[in-house]
Amino acid sequence: MSFFAIGDIQGCYDGFRTLLDRIHFNPAADTVWLAGDLVNRGPGSLDTLRFVRQHPAFSVVLGNHDLHLLAVAFGGASLRRKDTLRQILDAPDAAELLQWLAQQPLMLTGQSVSGLSLAMTHAGIPPHWTISKTQSLAGELETAIREAAANPDSDHFLRHMYGNEADQWKEALDGTLRLQAIANYLTRMRFIDNDFRMDLNLKEDVDSAPSNLKPWFTYPRPDKVRILFGHWAALEGEAASSYAIALDAGYVWGGHMKAVNIDTITDNNDHVAIEVSAPMEQVPTG
Repeated sequence: MSFFAIGDIQGCYDGFRTLLDRIHFNPAADTVWLAGDLVNRGPGSLDTLRFVRQHPAFSVVLGNHDLHLLAVAFGGASLRRKDTLRQILDAPDAAELLQWLAQQPLMLTGQSVSGLSLAMTHAGIPPHWTISKTQSLAGELETAIREAAANPDSDHFLRHMYGNEADQWKEALDGTLRLQAIANYLTRMRFIDNDFRMDLNLKEDVDSAPSNLKPWFTYPRPDKVRILFGHWAALEGEAASSYAIALDAGYVWGGHMKAVNIDTITDNNDHVAIEVSAPMEQVPTG
């Protein structure tokens, strides 16, 4: 029995299956956490959703591309030029797949075999949110997403999901701005300032940030939780952090797809990682 975490798949089904072969995935015995962005940009989003849904061994958190798919399906959002989601929307089992996706959480928690506390969200957890607070806020957003999928004709959150205005958490936030802020922290966060305000436009590597911004995972936390996250391909699967482990190594952009053996994580955050490289001929779709 093995326990793995895998970074962003983004519709790269063949690479995902190759990585599962590399880690000797046993669907009857293993547990695999997936860090979100199952779909989009790669050519196999439909196959990825079908395969993950089929196997209870997988636990999923929603990423920003997954939320975009749900907003297109249930909220009237438009497909973007670089999206590769049409295959899902036109599939004969689209309704079942989309309803399944809408039921997935924003956060996972657990323990390694050595007793280390674990948490996963797509983009990370801001340092001023405790784990219990994050669970509560993630639950608010999960409820809103599930209500939207159940009542797509209503004036629901997925019709108002997009926006950079909600870039700083305030307890007084309510309504759409509150849900936007939760979604932005859990699925889009990269750089934050000392007031924990996000820069939602900067997507490059750590050295590209202005002096007032730092990666969220470089700020201290009061707990000892290990946070597993994807989303930030420019990190190439490496985070200089005492508590966070980056999983997105940019396979869809010609990099690697990464799996971490969770039960090998040590007190000082060392761990065993297994990667597969993207094919040399792979051309990013944007």
